[in-house]
Amino acid sequence: MEAARERGVELPADLKEDLQNAPDLDLYVLYIYKAFWELDTCRPVSMAGLNPIPWTAVDAYAARYGIEDFDIFSEIVRGLDDTYRAHVNGKQQGEKSGKSKTV
Repeated sequence: MEAARERGVELPADLKEDLQNAPDLDLYVLYIYKAFWELDTCRPVSMAGLNPIPWTAVDAYAARYGIEDFDIFSEIVRGLDDTYRAHVNGKQQGEKSGKSKTV
């Protein structure tokens, strides 16, 4: 929120409230979060829903950015990916069957 304020960006009231109540995250958590969304751009397209982020993309990302403990990095990214895909694919299945799922 501070960064937005410094740039002169006015945030919506509900987002301001959410951000004021948001926990402070460790830099490593933020790094993993950013990595996950970068890797999300590598997933193959499918009519059946979201496919997993390819292992080769995770490996290439780790090599490029010098991530030393690939096993832990990969496990965290895979866990985020599994959770995200279950959420998105579940919503899509609900929409296909005429039932809107909310989480």
